[in-house]
Amino acid sequence: MQLIHQFGLLFSSFTTWLRSSRASCIVIACILLIACDNSSRSALAADVDDVIKNIESNMMFVKGGAFIMGDQDEEYIKANPKAYLDRYAHEVTLSDFYISKYEVTKKEFYVYVKASKVKRKASDDYKTFEKITSDDHPISSVTWHEALAFCHWIGSLTGKKYTLPTEAQWEYAARSRGKAVEYATNNGKLQLGINIENRFQGVSHKVNKYQPNELGIYNMQGNVAEWTKDFYNKNYFKNSPSNDPQGAILNKQQHRVVRGSSFDEKSQLLYYRNSYPQTKSTIGIGFRCVINT
Repeated sequence: MQLIHQFGLLFSSFTTWLRSSRASCIVIACILLIACDNSSRSALAADVDDVIKNIESNMMFVKGGAFIMGDQDEEYIKANPKAYLDRYAHEVTLSDFYISKYEVTKKEFYVYVKASKVKRKASDDYKTFEKITSDDHPISSVTWHEALAFCHWIGSLTGKKYTLPTEAQWEYAARSRGKAVEYATNNGKLQLGINIENRFQGVSHKVNKYQPNELGIYNMQGNVAEWTKDFYNKNYFKNSPSNDPQGAILNKQQHRVVRGSSFDEKSQLLYYRNSYPQTKSTIGIGFRCVINT
């Protein structure tokens, strides 16, 4: 009986120790999980700070003024009198604004996605495309709503009026304050492989590749095309307001203006206009932000 009693005491001690060990393990596991969660949050907060610093430091001031918006190519006008309405030359006066030196990068956008806990709506072809591009390539395959949301997110963290550029702001900046040039390059000329990507490369390039235009803005042509804030109307230029135009009234198709032909398009002309449904995403469209003063 005494042996049985001793065995019972040993078993009781063992189960008490086991329960204590399990409890300790659970406590330790919880502590580790909390520590990991705090570490992840700290890392994300640091990433957000880096994005804000990069975006803020790369906003280029653009002095407002008057310019002739639309196609300056007289030969094109004569050869395409009907199509010319789409890019009808007209005078516009803009207020001062800031525009991003670079297109928004993959790294910046994915920090926003993680911090905001939003769902990514990339097109199916982007999955393959993403594997061959780096963090410093422009984000693409974003809808107009996703692009605008990113700019507004930056604005909410800085207290500034971040948004997408109007089409007029985009063209004015691309043309280095409205100069009569055909290409948004360092010299206003097209030199494939020197100041703009060779056509039909099948992939975008890093946002700081090639020399910027005279205002110091990179890749407003030939990398990814870019969303603007405006609704599209092919005759809008003919009836556009002269002061800070905001684009056409809502159209039935809900198409937004896209400017700056991309790596997968034939035309590299600065005056080239395009439009896409605001819910559409494609590997050839990205964006950059502006601040309205």
